Amino acid sequence: TSIPVGVGIAAKKARDLIIGMSNQWTVINGQTAVLLDEVSGSGAGGVGSTMDNCYVGLNALGNAALAAMTNGVKIENSTGFNLGGIARNVLGGIASNAVTILNSTNIELSANYIGTSSSGNVNMPVGVGIVVENARNLVIGSTNQLSVINASIAAVLKGVTGSGIGGLGSKMNNCHVGLSAAGTTALTTT
Repeated sequence: TSIPVGVGIAAKKARDLIIGMSNQWTVINGQTAVLLDEVSGSGAGGVGSTMDNCYVGLNALGNAALAAMTNGVKIENSTGFNLGGIARNVLGGIASNAVTILNSTNIELSANYIGTSSSGNVNMPVGVGIVVENARNLVIGSTNQLSVINASIAAVLKGVTGSGIGGLGSKMNNCHVGLSAAGTTALTTT
């Protein structure tokens, strides 16, 4: 059972923020689970600000949704933030946007399961997987770690530009959209 709160974790003007632990799962719940504003760090593979190994909107096993959640992770006016990459985050059971990125630079979303259970094989519905507006040097996915996005609308991208992190520019790679983690079948329903 969960007790909904306004915001699970909020940070403003934080540098080199670390959310989650590498050796155990962190469960985050709230009408908006994580709200980050003006967070900074080296980002994109550097030490910087990170969120890893978190269940957002799911129970401690990552196999059932908690109480109704409106928004998952919202990143605004921030620079150098990695959502996943070191360890996977799993976001599910979210009515609106699983991940929202607004007016931010050098943001990387890697190895996350969005709209699935922790296995990456069971549907845990979200409204929109990823919403991005006015972002520069955005990376969704990773060349060596799989991301799964399962949502009514997988991604809405507006105003995404960039010369790139390391000159690579904004990109999306190694993502299964609407498929299981194996990439061969549709997700099952609970």
